[in-house]
Amino acid sequence: MAEDTKISEEINKLKTNKRAKIAEDTKISEEINKLKTNLEKLEEIVKKANSIKDIKMNLLKEAKEDKLLAKDEIKKYTMISKTSKL
Repeated sequence: MAEDTKISEEINKLKTNKRAKIAEDTKISEEINKLKTNLEKLEEIVKKANSIKDIKMNLLKEAKEDKLLAKDEIKKYTMISKTSKL
């Protein structure tokens, strides 16, 4: 009888450990999914920022060609655009 109780206790411990491991794995999986989603969002933000930068550079090019801005103004804005980190 005592041996049966010990075996039963060991089985219960194993079941509890297995449940805890499954819960931990689920949390890890959820965190990975959140990180993937955040990465996708960041990639989209960078893509949009690069698109805005390209548009800005094209506008500066047009302003230069059409002489809408003074050369020093164009140089100033071009330098700012080229030195931005995106």
